[in-house]
Amino acid sequence: MVFLFYVFILAYIVWFYLPIALEYITINAVPFYIIGGYVKAIFAGDISIWIAGTNLLGNILLTLPMGVYLYFNGVSLKKTITAAILIPVVIELGQLLFHYIGFATRSVDIDDIILNFIGFLLGYYLAKKCSFVKKSKYID
Repeated sequence: MVFLFYVFILAYIVWFYLPIALEYITINAVPFYIIGGYVKAIFAGDISIWIAGTNLLGNILLTLPMGVYLYFNGVSLKKTITAAILIPVVIELGQLLFHYIGFATRSVDIDDIILNFIGFLLGYYLAKKCSFVKKSKYID
């Protein structure tokens, strides 16, 4: 039940939070372009580390619970890696689709996929390191 709640919150954040329909959409297909831009902007003093950290860590933390859930439910690392690739791609394709149907405009970014992938694997790794913790009956 808790996991289902998490999935609804995840969908809300990535697809429905602040829905603004714009005429254009920004698409970044260059890996590490936005991440590098944040790093450069921090060192140049153009943006605060708080803004960059919120955007970058937010994408990691967004999918971290998914990795934890998969580990505690006995999903193999191979299947977790597959999910860690597919689910962020579906999220970004959903953002693109919502733009084209005129519902909302969110940027489509390969860096988001990379950061979401890291979140999955980090969650899986942390759960594995904390495997002495018994699975809660509330995690299903």
